[in-house]
Amino acid sequence: MPLKMIVKVGKVTNLSDARYCAGMNVDLLGFVTVENQENYLPAKEFQDIRGWLSGPQIVAEIYGLSSTSELAEIIENYKPDYLELSEKELPLVDGSLPLMLRWNKNEFDKIAGISNLYALIVDKSQLDTIGNQKTTIKLLAIAENVNEVEEVSSKPAVKGIVLNGTQEESPGLKDYDHLSEILERLEVE
Repeated sequence: MPLKMIVKVGKVTNLSDARYCAGMNVDLLGFVTVENQENYLPAKEFQDIRGWLSGPQIVAEIYGLSSTSELAEIIENYKPDYLELSEKELPLVDGSLPLMLRWNKNEFDKIAGISNLYALIVDKSQLDTIGNQKTTIKLLAIAENVNEVEEVSSKPAVKGIVLNGTQEESPGLKDYDHLSEILERLEVE
C-alpha cells in the first residue's frame, strides 16, 4: 500500500533494510557515501544492494564531503537521484542533482537562492518556529519513533519524515520493529 507522506530511510547499510523499505513503499533510501563517516557503505557493497532494488529513489548522504573531486567520484559510483547534505557541504555542490538540505537553523529565508533544493530536513523542534508559515519547499522532519511521527505529521508544513536503518545482527537476520510500526501506521487505508 502507498504511504500517507514522503518517507526517507537513511543510513541504510544492508540489503535487508533496503528490500524491506522498498517492499513497504518507502520513497527514498539514503546511503552514507563519504569514507570515514559512521555507517559508510562502500560503492561495491552499494552496487550489490542496488541490484536487488526496485522502487525507491537513491539519496547519497554526503555529510563530511571534502572536495568536488570526491563528489564527482560519489556521483559516478553511486549514481544517486538526490544529494543529502548540510550547509557545510553546500559550497561543494553544483546544480546537477536535486538537494535535500539538513538545516539546523531557523532562518529559512537564507535558503531561497538554492534553485535545485528538493527538500529541507529539520528536527521536530524547528517545526514550532515554522508554525503555519506557508512554504513551497518540502519539509521532511526527523522522527525516531511512532509518537514523534504522529507529532510531526500533524504539522501542515511537514510533507514527509526521515527515519534511519539499523545494522544487521548477521546477514539476513534483522529485527524490523523500529521501522515496521511506523511504516504500518503511515500506510494509506
